[in-house]
Amino acid sequence: MQTGKGIKRVGDALVFLHNWILFPSYISMMQQRAKKLRPQGFQGKGDKEVKAEYMRTLSHIQAVKRWQQKYDEIYDKFFKIID
Repeated sequence: MQTGKGIKRVGDALVFLHNWILFPSYISMMQQRAKKLRPQGFQGKGDKEVKAEYMRTLSHIQAVKRWQQKYDEIYDKFFKIID
């Protein structure tokens, strides 16, 4: 593990685990943001921007959930301790 490749592998594993642990809290934060932006009729001039932001947020949440599924598959394959 003292080679460049070994150090990179350990670093990659640490970053992976850091991201994997934080997915649920990030998704929760984005869902709260979407709830604040939720459309209430969109009547005024600025409503187009708010609606667009709301739709982008929903799309981003779905993308992050897909990433989390991929991370879960990788975690199950490489990091999960088998009993």
